[in-house]
Amino acid sequence: MSAGNSDLLVDSLHAQLRALTERRQAWEHEVRTPLGIIRSNAANIRDGIDGPVSEDQAESIASVLAAVAQLERLLERDRYTKPNIPSITTDQIERRQGARLATGGAGRSQIQLGPLVREVVAQFAVAAEQEGVRLSFSCSDGLPPIWLDRVKITQLVSNLVGNALKHSQSADSVRVTVVAEPAGRVLTLDALRLSVQDSGKGIPVELLERIFERGVRGYSDRSAPPGRGIGLTVSRDLVAAHGGRLWAENVGEGGAVFHAVLPVDLRSRPRR
Repeated sequence: MSAGNSDLLVDSLHAQLRALTERRQAWEHEVRTPLGIIRSNAANIRDGIDGPVSEDQAESIASVLAAVAQLERLLERDRYTKPNIPSITTDQIERRQGARLATGGAGRSQIQLGPLVREVVAQFAVAAEQEGVRLSFSCSDGLPPIWLDRVKITQLVSNLVGNALKHSQSADSVRVTVVAEPAGRVLTLDALRLSVQDSGKGIPVELLERIFERGVRGYSDRSAPPGRGIGLTVSRDLVAAHGGRLWAENVGEGGAVFHAVLPVDLRSRPRR
């Protein structure tokens, strides 16, 4: 093998290792959100917020909370055991992976987006109430079913709603909507638009164009809530894999809104 070919092989292996590491980080982020919801709801039951708890029920809830705490400790430990992999660009690898996801039918089916989003929003209701944040959801009537991967879009909605709540304070509001998006406005195909709007501080102008980059977070100062700057990157990739578009804007009255536009049926897109 020539020196040039050897270098190319090494670079390719490094890029693949880096891509694997980034996928592991994304998986860790995806696991933390439902764990937080489980912990919050279990703690409410333990504290009697939802009604009296028997001794046996209290023991069961305690075991659930202990298991959640153990999983969170494992995730925290793994944060500091990343392999030392050089920063080699993986854009081409990620684009190929996204293309495979977008054209493949595995895991996809015709689903009503509104009920799916409503279900995810409901999971955050307790956390929003505890923080004094008004969380609402609305969906236009008569929307068509959409061809998507339920698991991946559930994660997208969870990421966007969780991000909005993270950057909200008491008396703020988070509004989630699903509406039709006619062909030609954002995408060439008929689509649905999922919007998550908060009334928080908004996104610093200098970060608005970079908010979906890995490691970039919505605040430029020390007031930023805990996080690793992965959730929005994962969200961008999930939307791209469905042939859609995700972007963020600041709103005039304060806060920010994230729009995810997803084609109703990506299979109808003309082949290049």
